[in-house]
Amino acid sequence: KALEREREELNEKEAKQKQQLQEEQKQEAARLAAEADAQREEIERRRQELQNLEAARDDILARKMEEERRFTSELQKWAEQQQEELRKHREELHALEAEREEMLKK
Repeated sequence: KALEREREELNEKEAKQKQQLQEEQKQEAARLAAEADAQREEIERRRQELQNLEAARDDILARKMEEERRFTSELQKWAEQQQEELRKHREELHALEAEREEMLKK
């Protein structure tokens, strides 16, 4: 009978140890799951931050390209106006030279 009681006590002790080990394993699993969740959230936050930075960069590049296009267009218009004025001045100069030659012939 004493052996049987000892065996029961050992079985109970073993069962308690198993239960304690299972509880510790559950707690460790829960801690690891929480840590994994936190890491996933951090990865998602950083991914979103990267997307926002990329979108801002793209906006800046698009604005810069538009400014350059506008500047180039305005510069081209100015150059065309200057060429037209130069052409007019040359025509006036030729007309004045022709007029001068006519006057000199007389």
